[in-house]
Amino acid sequence: MPGYGFYAFMLATMVSLAVGHAATFFHRFAASPVARVPAGGPREALCRHAFRTEAPHTAKAAEKAALLRESRFHFTHLARVAAASDRIEVETDEAAAAESWQQGRVLSASKRWGVACLIVLTSAVLVAAAIQRSYQFTFGGLVGWLLDSPLVGPGSSPRQQGFSLLSTYNVLPSAAPVPDDLGIHFIQTAFIGYALLVPLAHLALLLVAWLVPTTLRTQAFLLVAGEVANAWSAVDVFVVSLFAALLQIGQFCAFIVSAPCGSPVDLFGGQSLNDLIGAFFASRGIEEDPSCLTVSASLVGGCFSLVAAGLSVFCTSQLVLGYAHAAVHDRLDDLLRADTAALRRPSSSAAAADDDGSQGAAAQVHSAPPSPPGGGGSEDGGDEDSSAFASSVASEPLSPLRSAPRREGL
Repeated sequence: MPGYGFYAFMLATMVSLAVGHAATFFHRFAASPVARVPAGGPREALCRHAFRTEAPHTAKAAEKAALLRESRFHFTHLARVAAASDRIEVETDEAAAAESWQQGRVLSASKRWGVACLIVLTSAVLVAAAIQRSYQFTFGGLVGWLLDSPLVGPGSSPRQQGFSLLSTYNVLPSAAPVPDDLGIHFIQTAFIGYALLVPLAHLALLLVAWLVPTTLRTQAFLLVAGEVANAWSAVDVFVVSLFAALLQIGQFCAFIVSAPCGSPVDLFGGQSLNDLIGAFFASRGIEEDPSCLTVSASLVGGCFSLVAAGLSVFCTSQLVLGYAHAAVHDRLDDLLRADTAALRRPSSSAAAADDDGSQGAAAQVHSAPPSPPGGGGSEDGGDEDSSAFASSVASEPLSPLRSAPRREGL
């Protein structure tokens, strides 16, 4: 029967995950303007997004700049001429790279459907691995001989018992002294949830985000939900714990039965129970381990399916979540660029009007007679216009998207 320490460890693991999600939520809410994005907007599927690179740059420009810095003719006329020609070529290359970067690149049809098929195939492999037998126990000693004898009944030999992920879930209550205990059902639910249900929900979220056109806010929500489900998915943890348990189960069983079966008993004339079992097997010619109980664990074919499912879930998750991060970042960047351009339009028109007014005032000054001393009203008017323009720009309300500092990630 599990003790309080086991339940405390499980609850501490769950609470630590929940606290980590809460801290990440508040960090992203403060650092990213996604939470202030309007609910509407254009809809776009993740597979049809035009992905951009990190930044418009050219390796050729960086190489030329490094060579110019290392040149001993850096301050000579020849170096200045070479730098001027390189600058023209670099600006041309960067302009072409910036145009290509701004447009982005849409995935081909084979890649789009390839990722979708990968998600579906991963889900199928995970379900098949959960049904297949992954490990088996072989019982030996006196208990194994009794299980294999006709006393147990005809049929298949019960001394070898194989289990899958689903069958392990089903036999958990029967392995406890009190099958209807609430704690056993809690362990049973957590086991099947972490190992199977949450990974399947995670893959379903990835498929929806990949194929269904959504707004920016919905796409960001699907990204966060996928990350949360990925954190609670534990197929790989089940595989690693299965390997560790199978390596230790034999020694653990031998340690449990060593004291009652291997210790001398006065009732048996100073012999142990294992000695009596060995004499019994020898007298009947039974080839069996002379002990009360031995347990040997081994892996079967379904274990390799579990390993393949765990690796496939991990790789598929990293691939699609990486695409989702890039797409949300690009769409948010486009929205911020449009928002910045909208804020600059009134300033540009006001600056153009101010320039026209200044040119007209200058023409009037040149055509009009000199003003009497102390008259200089045009200069005062220019100062008043500049101060009025500055105050209007300063009092202009900022967009809600610009109220949060810009960050690279969500």
